Amino acid sequence: MLILHGENIERSRRYLGQRKKNFDGEVINLEGDKINLNDLKQAIESKSIFGEKKLIVVSNLFSRRPSKEKEELLKYCRQENPENLIVWEGKKIDGRLLSHFLSARIEQFDLTPIIFRFLDYFSPTNKKHSFIFFLQVSSNLQKNNTLQKTNSKSSKNQQSHFFPLFSLFFFCFFFLLLFFFFCFFFLLFFFFSVFRFHNQP
Repeated sequence: MLILHGENIERSRRYLGQRKKNFDGEVINLEGDKINLNDLKQAIESKSIFGEKKLIVVSNLFSRRPSKEKEELLKYCRQENPENLIVWEGKKIDGRLLSHFLSARIEQFDLTPIIFRFLDYFSPTNKKHSFIFFLQVSSNLQKNNTLQKTNSKSSKNQQSHFFPLFSLFFFCFFFLLLFFFFCFFFLLFFFFSVFRFHNQP
């Protein structure tokens, strides 16, 4: 059993999507707030119609409202620990609850530390640190913009070197084409003149 959780939903969804994509078999998606114990058992324990392997993905089971059905589902997952089950949660699960799932593999996806620093500093009582953090972020953004402009300029310079070469090539090709046409018509006119000369009485 694999449990995926954390505040970084984008990363956890991407990881889940990759696991599903790489799985060679049937993937069954279930909504944790709608299924009952029989639904989960049938999905996990029943055999596939074509004899394929099955991967069961249950979303937001831990955040389901407290109920007897939820307790039965969690108890089944905790005791059976199915190998073909992935439980995905769109937020961080309380560690006290996860401590009961000793046999499960748990992957936590946290947000980057810079976001937490921003949330800590962004308050009226912490104006000094808020301003310093703002300057740091602004400086990083300015560096990124400068780097992007530099890359853009180098790309434009490459294009500016490319277009004269292309123009020269096009001019030479056009000149050669005109030259061949001129030679062709000249030879045609020459042979036509010779033919008329020989056919005169």
